[in-house]
Amino acid sequence: MTSLLSHEYITETTISFTQAFNENNLDRVMSYFAQTGSIYDQFDGTRAEGLADIRKALVPQFRGDFGHMQFLEEEMFCDAQNMKSLIAWTCSLKTSKGPGHWRGLDILHFNKQGKILIKKTYAKAASLKIISKV
Repeated sequence: MTSLLSHEYITETTISFTQAFNENNLDRVMSYFAQTGSIYDQFDGTRAEGLADIRKALVPQFRGDFGHMQFLEEEMFCDAQNMKSLIAWTCSLKTSKGPGHWRGLDILHFNKQGKILIKKTYAKAASLKIISKV
């Protein structure tokens, strides 16, 4: 498989996308997603499909429901051949109860037009949500 996107493009877009979160700019974050077929697979097992559902899933974070959040990059990997990136981060929180942080990562899948098709978020958490498929 030959990528239509360069290593530099995927790397720069991943960093810029993360920076849009740090700027608390939901409109800018949403501009990175593909117009059709986008998926946000959240760390709690919830899946948002389509731009409207993704925006709805992100609103509480951008509204400040969890406090002020900043994502500090720990490391990043880019797989240009498969049009994917992985960015590991520490999420720094400033809440009414005091500061905190948690660690996680995003895996981003890009489409041929350079837009994010899938955003998978994983987190290190104090407790796990068990997802049962009955």
